[in-house]
Amino acid sequence: MSKLIFQVCGAFAEFERSMIQQRIHAGLKRAKAQGKVLGRPKVDERIEAAIRHSLKKGNGTKKTAQLTSVEIGTVLRVRPSSPRSRVGNDESSEAVTAQRFNQSFFKPGVGYATVAGE
Repeated sequence: MSKLIFQVCGAFAEFERSMIQQRIHAGLKRAKAQGKVLGRPKVDERIEAAIRHSLKKGNGTKKTAQLTSVEIGTVLRVRPSSPRSRVGNDESSEAVTAQRFNQSFFKPGVGYATVAGE
């Protein structure tokens, strides 16, 4: 009996979730039709240029954020050496992380168990 009750509650929850999604999509569609701009506001190009200039001068991320009156996340996003802007690199971030882990964890000359055949 309790299994039936949980099944019915689950069905109601799934139905309610789909209704919420439909209302959200309808609201977004209506807002776009009314000409509203959705999403985060863009950072002005002049501010981005000021951030890049400040970083080129040698200021750190925190100091640049203070000088340009923006949040640190904005400076990290604009900064050319940001990990978010390295998408096109040959080495994936997972491979680099694994390589660093292996270099720091496995010491040369220390005996470790090996897989047969190696």
